[in-house]
Amino acid sequence: MLNRINIYYKNHGLLKLLKKFISKFIVFLGLVEDIPQARIRISNTIYDMCNGIVKYGPLEGLKLDINDMSWSQADLGSILLGIYEKEVLDELEIISKNKSIFCDIGAADGIYGVGLLVNDLFEKSICFEIDKNGQNNIKNLSIKNNLASKVKILDEASVFSMQSMKNIDWSDACILIDIEGNEFNFINSDLLELVSCSNLIIEIHDNYMDYPEKSKKDLENILGTKYSIKKIKTKSRDLSNINEVKNFHDNDRWLLCSEGRGWLMEWWVCKPLTDLS
Repeated sequence: MLNRINIYYKNHGLLKLLKKFISKFIVFLGLVEDIPQARIRISNTIYDMCNGIVKYGPLEGLKLDINDMSWSQADLGSILLGIYEKEVLDELEIISKNKSIFCDIGAADGIYGVGLLVNDLFEKSICFEIDKNGQNNIKNLSIKNNLASKVKILDEASVFSMQSMKNIDWSDACILIDIEGNEFNFINSDLLELVSCSNLIIEIHDNYMDYPEKSKKDLENILGTKYSIKKIKTKSRDLSNINEVKNFHDNDRWLLCSEGRGWLMEWWVCKPLTDLS
């Protein structure tokens, strides 16, 4: 939290930071509804309409429980309608044709770690999540969807912990890395030696770093020794064929498309150079 406040201060200055605190306090008093609250309200409406079941996209059929969501509550509506991180889901669907193991480093509530197994895109998943509530949410989600035997839940990921998993063929794995800026420290030559034949998708949080451009350049250089890199960003969303929201007010409908990010998100889709030879 302190890190996010410091980043906001550096990007926007003291006056806007003070205004932010004041607006949050007014929301806390219940005098107005801010955007995060509105997103949760809309998501709860979608949750009730869909009975907690994902209706569209690669995760279709995934059964969610709103009580087992620590990170995903505001995004719940877009997850249920299949538009959350659609660019990432499209890439995962393609990669799944050649890989059977999904590894989620920074698995949060397990939406991907469990959801990508519902329609057999992957045969099994490994979920690394350091938060105990998150681990419990993943466990509950896997049980709710009768997939507990296919989901392995672990604490913090490291080269050592991944090397120790002797029964895992990392060349048969797709690894999603979403660790809030720690990707710049986590991804090193030792890790790449282990997973050089895995497909990687990395969520880039350069704005959390003191020197964003240098951090990205250094990461790109080390990844470039083992991978070709395709950079993707959040694109537009088409809601015209989603019946669940046709009677929503425009403000609510388009707020569903927000993922609540502080900047335009970018992911690096990394394909092993060995696949190109």
